[in-house]
Amino acid sequence: MIPEIDIWRVASLMLKRYGSNAELESARRADEIWDDGDMAGAAIWRRIYRCHRAAFEHDTSWAGALT
Repeated sequence: MIPEIDIWRVASLMLKRYGSNAELESARRADEIWDDGDMAGAAIWRRIYRCHRAAFEHDTSWAGALT
């Protein structure tokens, strides 16, 4: 199991790299890995996706604070 702090670190790095497309990119990666048959890997990317969703739904200002 990957610690929650590491999931949020990846979410933060994705925001720096992909900006407002980070949510879409994490969902795309989850789907791609699922299609390859890696259920555990897809579950990790779904957790990252949920971080992006939670952040943008509740407070969009946190994304700017991470960059």
